[in-house]
Amino acid sequence: MTRSDAIALNAGGQAKGDAAIICVNHDRNWVLSSLLQELKKASQWKEFGEKRKLFFDVLVVKQKVRVDKLKKYIDNNRCIVITITRKFLADDNALDSLHMIYDTGRDTPREKLKIRLIDALPWNGLPSILQLLVAEKNFIQYPLEQASRQLFYFWEAVRSEILRSPTAPGALKKSTNMDGDSQGTSGGIGSPKKGTMKHTQDFLDDIYRGISELQFVLKR
Repeated sequence: MTRSDAIALNAGGQAKGDAAIICVNHDRNWVLSSLLQELKKASQWKEFGEKRKLFFDVLVVKQKVRVDKLKKYIDNNRCIVITITRKFLADDNALDSLHMIYDTGRDTPREKLKIRLIDALPWNGLPSILQLLVAEKNFIQYPLEQASRQLFYFWEAVRSEILRSPTAPGALKKSTNMDGDSQGTSGGIGSPKKGTMKHTQDFLDDIYRGISELQFVLKR
C-alpha cells in the first residue's frame, strides 16, 4: 500500500509513512513487483496496541531531484530505503541524490537510512559518497545465487528492519550466496573480475574491510 491510499499516524499524531523507497527508473518494475510485494507480507504491524497496515512512498529518480522534495520524503517516513544497482550508479541524477541524502540525513539515526545492495558491487566499485553512507548508516546485500533459504533471510532482514524488529541486527549478518539479480547486468559498474568473489560472504567481508579502512582514515 502506498501513501496515496492512506496515511499512517505516529505517536505525535503527525503523518508518517513507514519507508520511502528510492530507485532509478530502470529498477522501478523490480521495486514494485518484488520489493513491495515482499514487504506486503508484513502488512500488519501492532503499534500502540493496534494493528495497522504499512505505508510506503516510492521515489523513482528520472531527473535531478530537488532538495526540498527529497527532504520531504526523509521527514515524512520512518526510514529511507535506497536500492543500489549498477544502473543506479550509472545515473548521474541518482548519484546527485546520494549526495543530497548524505547531507540532509547526516545527523539522522543510523537506522533511518537503509542501503540495499542489489547487484554484486565490491567496495572499490562503490563511489566515495556511497562508501560513506554504507559505513555510517545501514546496509544489506541481496543474495546473488537467489537460493530460497538465502532469499528468505534477505526478505526477513528487510522486513524486520522496517518493522524495527530486535532480530534485525542478527539477520543482517546471515551468510548467503550470491549471483546477479535480474535487474543487473554483468560487466557493469563495480562488477568484480571473473573468478574472484563468488559468494555473498566474500562481498560482505570485502565491504567490512573497506568500512574499517575508511573509518581508520576518517579518524586520522
